[in-house]
Amino acid sequence: MEGEEENLVMEGTTSSSMQGLLDLVNTSVAVHSDLDLCDSSFLRKKMVVGSFTSECEISISVERLWKAGVQDAHNLMPKLLSHTIKSVEVIEGDGGVGTIKQLNFTEVVPGYSYTKDRIDVIDNANHVFKYTIFEGGVVGKRVKWYSFELKYEPTAAGGCTQKVKVEYDSIDGTFPTDDEAAGIKHWVSEMVKAMETYLKENPNAYV
Repeated sequence: MEGEEENLVMEGTTSSSMQGLLDLVNTSVAVHSDLDLCDSSFLRKKMVVGSFTSECEISISVERLWKAGVQDAHNLMPKLLSHTIKSVEVIEGDGGVGTIKQLNFTEVVPGYSYTKDRIDVIDNANHVFKYTIFEGGVVGKRVKWYSFELKYEPTAAGGCTQKVKVEYDSIDGTFPTDDEAAGIKHWVSEMVKAMETYLKENPNAYV
């Protein structure tokens, strides 16, 4: 699975895809005590052991999706995905590089609590966003860290294409399984499709 690049075939969210997500966001375990994963020098030096990609087209402009899905995601995601996301807390920072956020899951996800991430890149001009999950889920158990890089590119039809790259440093070489990779891809798909539906139904939002 390491280093393999895959293309996402868009499908509706299914129970199996959600289970893949739930398998990913396991109960939080402590990271290695000798590493400060919040330290920017560590994030710059981290080695990429493996990666996979996904891509989908959305009928919403780059500008609106960027405002909703990146700049205001901490407010919008709990509203659109309230069945699984309880809240997104800004622990530190002002939304720029270095900002640390905590995503809290609802009780409908039994045994799964939260993940913490740090913003590595937020390029408002080129619409590139990258963050690293450094605590919670499988971090410290099966991976040292994993990150998401999102790129938004305009289409001729007035919408945009979302390109996602997931990178990770597996501890024992077992992450991700095929089901976990599929679960992550479907989770990303569910989020962006929920935002697309919301923005289509609310044409004056995030303009």
